Amino acid sequence: MTLRAGANRYKLQAYFDVLNFGNFINSEWGVGETSVQNNLISFRGIDAGGNGMFTINNVPGTSDFPATTYRPIFALSQTWSAQIGIRLSFN
Repeated sequence: MTLRAGANRYKLQAYFDVLNFGNFINSEWGVGETSVQNNLISFRGIDAGGNGMFTINNVPGTSDFPATTYRPIFALSQTWSAQIGIRLSFN
């Protein structure tokens, strides 16, 4: 919208931005993942044939093996947000 006041012109602009729009549509979209840092395997040594020996570690406190190697990042930056703004330009 352009306004005039004497010899001066003013321009008024309004805007609306949605950040991480995919997460706005579906809460599972637009969310990053990070690797699980729980040492999934451990080196146990070398056998007589010179091959490395490894074991899979259990989830701490249980006898279960890890089911996933990634987990979602829980941070405000992973959610959708919106911003509204108004700009007045002088010419």
